[in-house]
Amino acid sequence: MVFVETGHAWNLKELLYELSLCKLLFSRLPIVIYSHSLIMENLKKNKSLSMKFIVPIVSAIPLRLISRCAGGLANVRAGKLLQPIIRFFSKKYNIELSEAELHIPDFKTFNEFFDRKLKKNSRTVDTGLKSIVSPVDGTILSFGSLKEGLVIETKGTGSRLDDLLSMPGFKKRFIDGDFLVIYLSPRDYHRIHSPLNANIIGYSHIPGRLYPVNSFAVNNIDRLFSKNERLITYMETDKNKLFALVKVGATNVGSIRVTYDETLKTNKIFSRKSKEIFMKGIPVKKGDEIAWFELGSTVILLFEKNMVQLGKINSGDRVLMGKAIAALK
Repeated sequence: MVFVETGHAWNLKELLYELSLCKLLFSRLPIVIYSHSLIMENLKKNKSLSMKFIVPIVSAIPLRLISRCAGGLANVRAGKLLQPIIRFFSKKYNIELSEAELHIPDFKTFNEFFDRKLKKNSRTVDTGLKSIVSPVDGTILSFGSLKEGLVIETKGTGSRLDDLLSMPGFKKRFIDGDFLVIYLSPRDYHRIHSPLNANIIGYSHIPGRLYPVNSFAVNNIDRLFSKNERLITYMETDKNKLFALVKVGATNVGSIRVTYDETLKTNKIFSRKSKEIFMKGIPVKKGDEIAWFELGSTVILLFEKNMVQLGKINSGDRVLMGKAIAALK
């Protein structure tokens, strides 16, 4: 028996196998999560072992399955039990609850809290005609020129455009352009906004691993961003200048969602590469919401050659959505 869904096909044996793994993982979930945390902590302490063993050890952990289960748990309606969980999480990560549109008792699931919307005017979007604003709240990991098509992740290593993207027609336009990488920690607001007035002209979804994207993982897993699952939104200005928002999946990211296609969702049980070029661009204004993470991760901004001048920013700077980070040339 074969099941087909929007171009995907799988047989009953594969489906039952995946469901049995989910059942097994749920029954052992606390042990799996604790073991994963213990391994990461020990690797941090013994850095001489990190480079040699981190990828094989972390690769052996069913991170996609853990992340799907985490996403499922985050969508469970827990009633009043949810309130102390949210308070504990907020205190642990120093989350500014006063900015949230809803109050703690109003959240029905943990995901509703995590991808919460903010009150109106909580963020000021720079209105300069040439300004490019941060699409997210987060910490700048790296930035610079896309020399030889390389997105620097750390210490001179990184992911090549050929590996990071999947649409050849767009790849070549980014060579010798500019990039900026922003990491979203658990404390951050997890909705993603347009950095410019533009038209959304297409997207591509590339399934992959779901390694952690914290600083330790970035420093130790080579070409991390091109190994993890990615959802890329391609956009053009009114002067046909191309830029892209690369949304990188990570451990415990239940899914990446977008506002321009409600059927598009990452981290499914069976995922294959997909892409679409829109016959008519979807217009968005600077600061408009275009996507969100159901649990956190990283965003990479890519700009074509001679499009932008990066602002006075440094690696490690914390930025808020709407803050000017670059300017159009």
